[in-house]
Amino acid sequence: MTLPDTWRFCCFALMVGLGLLTALPAKAEKRVALVIGNGAYANATPLPNPRNDAEDVATALNRTGFTTLLGLDLTKDGMDDLAIQFARAVRSADVAVFYYSGHAMQFAGSNYLMPVDAKLTDEADLRRMLKVDDIIADLQEASALRLMVLDSCRDNPLAEELKRSVGLTRSASVQRGLAHIDSPQGMIVAYATQSGKTAADGTGRNSPYTAAFLKHIETPEEIGTVFRRISADVYAATDHAQLPELSLSLIGEYYLKADAQAALTPSTPPASGPSGPLVGHWSGTVTQPNSAARTYEATIELDDSGRGKSDYPSLKCGGTLTPVTSVGPHAYRETLTYGHARCVDGGVITLTPTGKKAILFEWQQKTGGATEASGELPAIPLE
Repeated sequence: MTLPDTWRFCCFALMVGLGLLTALPAKAEKRVALVIGNGAYANATPLPNPRNDAEDVATALNRTGFTTLLGLDLTKDGMDDLAIQFARAVRSADVAVFYYSGHAMQFAGSNYLMPVDAKLTDEADLRRMLKVDDIIADLQEASALRLMVLDSCRDNPLAEELKRSVGLTRSASVQRGLAHIDSPQGMIVAYATQSGKTAADGTGRNSPYTAAFLKHIETPEEIGTVFRRISADVYAATDHAQLPELSLSLIGEYYLKADAQAALTPSTPPASGPSGPLVGHWSGTVTQPNSAARTYEATIELDDSGRGKSDYPSLKCGGTLTPVTSVGPHAYRETLTYGHARCVDGGVITLTPTGKKAILFEWQQKTGGATEASGELPAIPLE
């Protein structure tokens, strides 16, 4: 072989090598999930949906690339065993999901998930339950995205037994529903309903929350949008009786399932479509559940620049709205331009289209905080 031939061969080999390198798939992220459905309770009201909920959610997550641990009607020992397996798997995971359907309760600000053999004589029996804080600590080991979904705010008769056992002076430590969790960075905590409230079981195969989750979790949309659509569906399906709560603390946008976008990679939303700017004029009633259920009128107007203004006539205040893309495609920072003493200056408004010429309005005083005002605002014609 002559020298020029050698060069041609080396160049050809190099080109083939580069072609092979570019043809190799990128390293797939590791996704793990723990899904538990507890309904066959021995000492509390049995629940009809959790077993179906857990089986269906596990199937959906498996289709989305997760290795899923599934537990059905688990005792305390069974819950502990699966939680230990999950903790080990999360250490090397990029994405981790914990989904629970069943009875749960809060005591003194901490949340507990109930195994099917749980019983409550006094607060010492709380050790027979799985503490949510321990699962959060395990989720923190995932390197990119962590999701905790708690479809578990049903009425719980054992909580009433505990309230009686601890006495009148300490019964306030036992509250309805679940306590709010401040989500660490890179984590989403989704509740079937607002903290301190109870959720419906529904009459179908799945609870209202799980039915909405299954509808949206496999869609190729940004994860914050997915959960806002879940909330909107639950709110509509329960005739506005149940409003899910979402605590989201993410930087960038993430996709569990995507077409062109790479999953778990910060991405720019498309210029139009569901993630594009909202344009219109909406007005309706919103409620502050933590303020003696106070209601007031809210009006939102957005133009094609993605900016807009808010007005609250009964509170005598209003302001300007500026997009906050780090929170979501339809999230806006509110700055009051005029205001009464009862108005809070600042906050984040998230607007979710409901598909019936209306938007779901949610107001948070701080990014990723609890929803402090919410309601559905019907569209009105622009003049």
